[in-house]
Amino acid sequence: MKTEELHLQSAIHTYQSTQSQDRLMTSTEVANILRVSSQSLKMWRKNGTGPPWIKVNQTTVRYSQNSLYKWLNCDCKPLHSLKPIDQPESVS
Repeated sequence: MKTEELHLQSAIHTYQSTQSQDRLMTSTEVANILRVSSQSLKMWRKNGTGPPWIKVNQTTVRYSQNSLYKWLNCDCKPLHSLKPIDQPESVS
């Protein structure tokens, strides 16, 4: 085998082994990581915001650990990055 093929096979094996380590997390676990309430997560799901989630059955929701960390690294913007609301000028 050529060196390039060996590197490619190694990269594929590394990718597959990291993917197999992904686990599904409960809302409570995710809420603890994000330091928000489970109710906040529920509201985010209803509004279509927040981390990606999976509906396992009628009553069970789970979060992929890998997807959660990708969301945290890419999509989550801290609240302090929002522009403040303009304050009306005071009348003297």
